[in-house]
Amino acid sequence: MLTVVECCCTAQYMLPSFVIFKGTAQYMGWHSETSNPDAMFACSPNRWTDDKLGLEWLYHFDHCTKNRKGGSDTRLLILDGNRSHLTLKFIQYSIDNNIQLLCFPACATYLLQPLDVGLLAPQQKYYGKAVDDYIRNTRTGILKGIFWRFYSAACRQAYTKKNIASTFRATGICPFNPDAITRLITGDTNPVTVSQPPP
Repeated sequence: MLTVVECCCTAQYMLPSFVIFKGTAQYMGWHSETSNPDAMFACSPNRWTDDKLGLEWLYHFDHCTKNRKGGSDTRLLILDGNRSHLTLKFIQYSIDNNIQLLCFPACATYLLQPLDVGLLAPQQKYYGKAVDDYIRNTRTGILKGIFWRFYSAACRQAYTKKNIASTFRATGICPFNPDAITRLITGDTNPVTVSQPPP
């Protein structure tokens, strides 16, 4: 039905969602309930991102992060290895706009990517419950035109500042802590602490 591209930042906020509907054209009714004016909507025949949509998402990232108060002119964008992130146009636009690119190692996003580690599971749980309740109460399905109502509510519940900070800490990205990955692999549930250099 659709794909949603999400991005979280160490400053404890989420970028507005980038939604890709399945189809050859999109209709205003599909996102008429959207309250965030910066949310982006696109479509593709298979609802997946491609080189063109990957570049559109990069423009979206640049627009949403470039002039943020307290931010830096240079931004670090950590990506999975999707092919649409590795095109010449994507890389050149990043260079031209002070966006530093860093790709996660292949097959390691389940350990390293903050969204995978701590944000998507609770978001999917909240979304699933809202959808189940709606279907039980109305005996109808979820159409493209009303999905945003449930999706955005689930995002508000899951993507809190506390959760975003916790997932960056759990992956060892911010604050930087290489030992955090060992804890994830071994299942150590002790609080993640930053390793301090010897005096």
